[in-house]
Amino acid sequence: MPDPDRRYAENPMMRLLDAYVLDVIGVLDERTQAGFTALADRFAATFGTDRGTWQQVVEQAMDISPADTEAVRRHWDRHRARARAAGRAPDPVGFAQRLNDVTYGEQARGAREPRT
Repeated sequence: MPDPDRRYAENPMMRLLDAYVLDVIGVLDERTQAGFTALADRFAATFGTDRGTWQQVVEQAMDISPADTEAVRRHWDRHRARARAAGRAPDPVGFAQRLNDVTYGEQARGAREPRT
């Protein structure tokens, strides 16, 4: 698993994407949720999106559709089922990171650079 400090220092959007997936699958911690909610307007300004919830900012910045969100939930359900069948606990953070690396890695690195 990549070092989270390095992962997010090199690509701040990846932190939002990882939290977004954790939120979609229902396991985002309350502290992160509250912090990101308070920063929603700043995120919108940084990533050049309309104002809204932090989730809406991520969806706009990364062109995430409602169908994409439902697909994340379906993938998570399959991941949990496979993990349990193998006698393991599902790993939501690892799931979010792998999903985002594969799905949004290049786009998150360059499609929408933060404004400075």
